[in-house]
Amino acid sequence: MAKKIRKDYGINVFAVGAGRYFDGKELDKMASPPLKEHVFTADFKHVQYIISDMQKAICKKGQSVYLCYLGIII
Repeated sequence: MAKKIRKDYGINVFAVGAGRYFDGKELDKMASPPLKEHVFTADFKHVQYIISDMQKAICKKGQSVYLCYLGIII
């Protein structure tokens, strides 16, 4: 379903897995290609370290210039 939504509406989907029990293959199915830019994973202790990478990827795609300017991720 995620693939159809991405294609039909031109939406970039970012997938985030946190902790130890996420399914990486499911994240890959949800995320837009290239997966290297749209899939983020970390254990709970290290989630803070991927936030910056996520923000850069989201802002790079031009998702919301205003939110990127404010440094906000939704």
